[in-house]
Amino acid sequence: MDEELFHRAMELVHQHRAASVALIQRHLCIGWQAAEALLARMAAETMAVRKMQNGLYLYIHGPIGAELARLNGFAQEVLAALTEDCIDAAHLRASAIRYGLAAETTVSARCGDQCACATLFEFPVRCFRASGAALSSGEP
Repeated sequence: MDEELFHRAMELVHQHRAASVALIQRHLCIGWQAAEALLARMAAETMAVRKMQNGLYLYIHGPIGAELARLNGFAQEVLAALTEDCIDAAHLRASAIRYGLAAETTVSARCGDQCACATLFEFPVRCFRASGAALSSGEP
């Protein structure tokens, strides 16, 4: 596949913030199969485009793309652990920290009712919390 055509297709997808066969066909004046192949390559080689289960492509560049990459990496490690029938909490915690989904901190008092440290009576203690973009509700 022509590298210049691939880069033009990438620029087009970024410019329009969309990834579709029709968009690439129309703007690059190529056939359906060539446009599909370009999108499939983008999905395989970049984090900007993902192929959905329904066969369509989704543009996910920027912060959401980075967050999905972190979640995907963590999910792959969890699935590998399940496949090996070896779920180790310490390994999963370390993986969540490595992918930026959790942070370890030492607390001197209860940090909240929903946290595991809320059941402990001896402080300081290590506490693991969701971090950064992994916070869906804005709470620890």
